[in-house]
Amino acid sequence: MFSGHIGNFPFLKDMLPRLREAVLGRSEVDAFVDPEAWLNGAGRWRTLAETQRKSEGTQISRKPLL
Repeated sequence: MFSGHIGNFPFLKDMLPRLREAVLGRSEVDAFVDPEAWLNGAGRWRTLAETQRKSEGTQISRKPLL
């Protein structure tokens, strides 16, 4: 499970043992619940995207979507 909203991480972390127990043996449940890694990763993804765009000769828009 992954939530793009960092505020959900504590709830996912809390419910993970119950979710795993609920599907015991039928499936596996994992959840990404590390807010620090998520925040640090956001910068890395932008850097990778910018590098790719530069190699393609295009630009990433910095304008808000809305």
